[in-house]
Amino acid sequence: MSLVSIAVFYLATLYLFWNFEQTGYSVGIPEGHIFFRFIADQRSLMNTILLIAAPIITLVTCYIGIKLSHRVAGPIYRMTKHLEELNEKGEIKEVKFRENDYFLELQNEFNKFIKGSEK
Repeated sequence: MSLVSIAVFYLATLYLFWNFEQTGYSVGIPEGHIFFRFIADQRSLMNTILLIAAPIITLVTCYIGIKLSHRVAGPIYRMTKHLEELNEKGEIKEVKFRENDYFLELQNEFNKFIKGSEK
């Protein structure tokens, strides 16, 4: 997703600078005028910024995506393994998710159920 965003931003800047050049031509600015050198310099600067920012944005997005997916998949995996173990061994015990995981309410409700069935 971050690569798509970066590509859209890059294409938008290409269009922006192309539009500036076309505007310059349409008002009669001669080809070697400082306006066109300025546009070329700014395009180069934007390309450099994008070349530096793109890998950073991609890495940060990947890191956040992995962290979030672990927060979602971890509890589901843990609950599945816990239920498999319960089915195989018959040992009833509470399930424990990591502190920052999602679905802590599932953990709490399951543990309440276990405590209620022990009585």
